[in-house]
Amino acid sequence: MSGGAEAGADEGLAQQRALRELCLRAEVRPADLEALGGEPERWLVYRRMVRARLREAVGHGFERLEARVGAEIFGAWFEAFLARQPPRSPYLRESAGEFGAFLEGYERPGDPHPALTLDLARFEWAELDCAYEARPTPEARPLSMEARPALSPALRVLRLAWAAHRLGRDEPRAEVAEGPVWVCVYRDSESFDVRVLELTEVAGRLLGAMARADRPLVELVRGAAAEAGATLDGAWLAALSDVLADFSQRGLLVGSLPEGPAGAGR
Repeated sequence: MSGGAEAGADEGLAQQRALRELCLRAEVRPADLEALGGEPERWLVYRRMVRARLREAVGHGFERLEARVGAEIFGAWFEAFLARQPPRSPYLRESAGEFGAFLEGYERPGDPHPALTLDLARFEWAELDCAYEARPTPEARPLSMEARPALSPALRVLRLAWAAHRLGRDEPRAEVAEGPVWVCVYRDSESFDVRVLELTEVAGRLLGAMARADRPLVELVRGAAAEAGATLDGAWLAALSDVLADFSQRGLLVGSLPEGPAGAGR
């Protein structure tokens, strides 16, 4: 690359950085406008458009959370997100997930109920993430206890400290019970609607382990039972059969993965 081309590339990168800073910083810096050149008002309009679009995308992902804490507090958290840990994905729809990840490590000033807030954020993003999921369902063989389970990619298993999943869109400020509670958020394979399934302790641990697909199903069953302190007697095994049948009917469990490295087909 010639010296002129290198200089041009460096100038282009500098403009990209200046534009990024202009759009994401809380305050406008004259230096960024100078680096971009041209009419400052044009760049300020662009800044407002970018920030408004990101705000819309994030607000869409966390409607109940915003309604619960209030637009002013939520807006302040969004501004902190842009300034401290701005979105990096090229896909606008992923900005909501990045905002949710930011909330995990952020003090969240003005938060009226920190533990419930995080659970609600996790739950709302799981709903949106399932709706967006684009990975195909893995090719699977008939279910075998000796093979690794194959699950739909459009499901998320959550263990919540508060029953945030019970907050309706029309009553986001309602009181909810303290957990813990296991929840499966999944996309229905026929209607494509996102649904919520509340799970028992054992079923939640089992489905969470099955989603990793790192061991044969029989080992995952034993592990989930041991973690929950359950006894593998006849009644328990009969209940397990019903649970696996329910997972299959809902399209969560699609069979067993072919032999291969752990996680293949996921």
